[in-house]
Amino acid sequence: MDEKSSTSASMSAQNAALGLGLSGGMRSMMPAAVLALRAPGTPAAIRAGLVIAALGEVVADKTPFVPSRTDPGPLFGRVMSGAGCGWVAGGPRGSLVGGAGAAVSAVAAGGLRSALSRRLGASDFALALVEDAVAGGLALGAAAQVER
Repeated sequence: MDEKSSTSASMSAQNAALGLGLSGGMRSMMPAAVLALRAPGTPAAIRAGLVIAALGEVVADKTPFVPSRTDPGPLFGRVMSGAGCGWVAGGPRGSLVGGAGAAVSAVAAGGLRSALSRRLGASDFALALVEDAVAGGLALGAAAQVER
């Protein structure tokens, strides 16, 4: 691989890591579930467990008893999700990019959802569904860039 191809592949890996991290900041299990579904060698039990966890998170997010994503515990989990999925996409640098992306999107998406709910009078439930779609789309798009 020549230097230009290597640089291009590295940028693609970092872009994928960022997309996975951004998705993980919104829905912590979404990027791992999507990666597992796209990886041909992933055992069925692992795929099923990650998909069930992602779907459970999507449902739980709509309930009033789930803590804020920016509380220390949930934020840590989202950053670790972004970092782990970022590692899959781009190694150590991808881990940093994915973790940072998750931290930023956890804070930004939560703030945006609250602001839109207040300013537009939009239902939080409807905005949460939009956020689900954005997180899923980011995870799908980013996972498609990950080299197998």
